[in-house]
Amino acid sequence: LTQRERNQVVEFPSLMFLEKIPYQSVRRRRIRDWPLLAMRLAAILLIVLAFARPFFDRPIVALANASGPREVAILLDRSYSMAYGDRWARAQAAARQVVQGLTATDHVTLILFGTNAQAEVRATAELSRVIAAIDGAKISAEATRYAPALKLAQRVLADSTLQTREVVMISDFQRNGWVRDENLRLPEGTTFRSVPITDAQPANLTVSNVLPQRSMFSGQERVTVAANIVNRGPAAASNVQVRLELDGRAVETQTVTVQPGAPAGITFQPFTLARQFTRGTVRIGDDALKQDNAFHFVASPAQRLSVLLVEPSRAPREASLFLQRALAIGTSPQFQVSVRQGESVATTDLDRSRVVILNDVAALSSGEALKSFVSKGGGLLVVLGERANWGTDSNDLLPGVPGNVVDRPGRGGALAELDFSHPVFELFKAPRSGNLSTARFFRYRAITMKPGQAGDKEGEQAPTRRVVARFDDGAVAMAERKIGSGDVLLWASTLDNYWNDLALKPVYLPFVHEIVRHLATYEQPATFFTIGEVVDPGHLLRSSGLGMQSGTGAMILTPAGQRMEQSGTPTPVQLDQPGFYEVHGRSNQSGTVTLAANLDTTESDLSVLDTQELTAALAGRPGSVNPAAADAAAVTPEDQERRQNFWWYILMVGIVLLGLETAISNRMKGPVEGTRITPTAA
Repeated sequence: LTQRERNQVVEFPSLMFLEKIPYQSVRRRRIRDWPLLAMRLAAILLIVLAFARPFFDRPIVALANASGPREVAILLDRSYSMAYGDRWARAQAAARQVVQGLTATDHVTLILFGTNAQAEVRATAELSRVIAAIDGAKISAEATRYAPALKLAQRVLADSTLQTREVVMISDFQRNGWVRDENLRLPEGTTFRSVPITDAQPANLTVSNVLPQRSMFSGQERVTVAANIVNRGPAAASNVQVRLELDGRAVETQTVTVQPGAPAGITFQPFTLARQFTRGTVRIGDDALKQDNAFHFVASPAQRLSVLLVEPSRAPREASLFLQRALAIGTSPQFQVSVRQGESVATTDLDRSRVVILNDVAALSSGEALKSFVSKGGGLLVVLGERANWGTDSNDLLPGVPGNVVDRPGRGGALAELDFSHPVFELFKAPRSGNLSTARFFRYRAITMKPGQAGDKEGEQAPTRRVVARFDDGAVAMAERKIGSGDVLLWASTLDNYWNDLALKPVYLPFVHEIVRHLATYEQPATFFTIGEVVDPGHLLRSSGLGMQSGTGAMILTPAGQRMEQSGTPTPVQLDQPGFYEVHGRSNQSGTVTLAANLDTTESDLSVLDTQELTAALAGRPGSVNPAAADAAAVTPEDQERRQNFWWYILMVGIVLLGLETAISNRMKGPVEGTRITPTAA
């Protein structure tokens, strides 16, 4: 404006004698007033910005304005996948941001979840308590499961008297953690907001599984460890170091290349299994998620169950031929059989045995010692035959009183009613797994079951007595009684080919093995457990052959070094730490059981769930969840207008600057150029 030309009127009679010359000014091409230019550009910029109607967005987890106090449930994911990179720090910061956006009248509940969920702080207006709980929260060893946290939030919101209810879930939203539940619905009108804590193309290597394979070499048991390494990232991982550790010492390292989305198998050299509960770990190098880079296992030599077989005095050599041959064939576990004859059992023999079999033996004079043996966790099988005269069972050892011999002429009787829920018969439940009803029974003893209402002593819980098998005429074939920590089984016929032909049937061998396994409380030792599983310390000690006297208690040492003391009868324990647990018995005969616990490797898959799918599943019916609130950018029109109303101020400032610039430029005088007249040629 300062350079615009000002016209000067010169009266002239005629223009026919004038030549028009274009006017040029070199000075006009240079900027002379920089402040004026800046003012002009600022005015234009503010006007353009005003018409764009900008707004100041709230924090990503700020909640929509609502009238009155609100009931807010914050669901903070603390599964071990949140340890990837800096996810946990970002999640805590997001949770704190939610709390800082609340008012003093709002009630907030903080729910920490992994596989399970717990309300760390419930329905409180003290925001400082919630922030302190967020700062003190730690990552767990659990996998992600959304349902428990959402159900807990559902109960919290349902119990609230406040009208406005909101749920904020802060998680990495792993797809494996979501299982659609039609019964999972948030209360009507609840606002649900998701805050994803994710990374672009995360890369993760994990040891997904370990399989120890046993073999025999030169009379020694050897173990070959095979492991799978899975690449969850988008690119191949080369030169991955995989190390096998035994009892904390590295014994072998291999290098492998793992393609994305595919497992790579590794087999280590076999090693000799020298001692019980050998601790093993397959480990890879650290990455962004270190928790799943190690897999623990425990290996022990095969157990040999000691069985004491008691025969009548002066019994023929073949009296227990079928039983001894059947137990000699066992390999998993192996049975170590000791044969004794007589009318009593020495205490030293009982101390060395897991199971005692009284094969056609009358009531022993050492009945109290046998009863004590069973109560401490031992197993007793009483086989009734021609010589098995127990009278009234004065020691109260059996589940029933053996009676007279019953003859079944002709084709004989058969087993008709079997309790397939019992461990002895569970193996034969499936089709083509063996048919015990094919055996024919020509003689057996009648068994009169004892009443089970009275205990052994005054005030003692009544012992368990039950019938687990009957013959086709309804007579008792097998009965069981629990005494303390052990079991007594009473078999009404022989286990040879004198009174029946069961010993000649293919089912005889597994039937005898299942009886001894059950009485010894034997289980195939678990190579490892998964975090979240529940174990019984007493059962672990008994099944490992270390002895566990009822009521003596146990001590559990966790991988983190915490001691869990249990007095009386041990109670089940849930595994919540990866590594090696130790279970110590308190009785003199008890030893130590070591078990390995590993993370749930499904959590290593960091694939992300579509939060819109989760929101739609929680809505269920129209109006139950505000779907607009699930999107951090979606707000009501009124709130949108409140967030953008300052554009008027920007526009007014731009207009004022433009007017000011115009006034200043008009006051500034630019050069006034006249008209140059040049005479024309004649």
